[in-house]
Amino acid sequence: MGANKNIGIIVLAAGASSRLGHPKQLVELNGIPLLRKITEIAINTRCTPIVVVLGAYFNKIKPTVEKLPVHILKNKKWETGMGSSIASGMGFLIKKHPQLKAVILLVCDQYFLSEKIILELISTWEKTGKNIVASQYGETIGVPAIFSKELFNELKRLDSTGGAKKIINRYDNQIGTILFQQGSFDLDTEKDLSDLNKPFRK
Repeated sequence: MGANKNIGIIVLAAGASSRLGHPKQLVELNGIPLLRKITEIAINTRCTPIVVVLGAYFNKIKPTVEKLPVHILKNKKWETGMGSSIASGMGFLIKKHPQLKAVILLVCDQYFLSEKIILELISTWEKTGKNIVASQYGETIGVPAIFSKELFNELKRLDSTGGAKKIINRYDNQIGTILFQQGSFDLDTEKDLSDLNKPFRK
């Protein structure tokens, strides 16, 4: 598989996991911290560059990914919401990698994410020519999603109250989708953590 050199990835991992009570980024799956698992999936897609945006618990979480071939950013405004993390990552990519044709947004707690899902996003984006291809799960369309360069400035301008969903909803009649049924499973509570371990028990 060739490298996807003109497609960047932003891994959003700046939150404080307040409902869980401890950093979800460090929850382990088969001995691998969740953030590292998601980041390694991103690396395996051969997309480049990959940006990991951290915030809360920065010094505690950074060692999880600092030896991987990724750029690590610290979003000092992480408390204001995910929009600021997207804007932070996009600001870096626009400045440092102006050749990019698209960017994929990932969150660190969709623990059923796979390389296959990301590659399907890219393939659908290439085939359809849509500016956005997002994941569909249940009644929701959301991340992971790929955005064309035409939307980079909108992503960069996101504020504290609006994540990628704000832009997805704005163009909801113009976007492509892929099915990611397990995308609705994320990690917010201790119950989620209990459910998380079940599929991976041998």
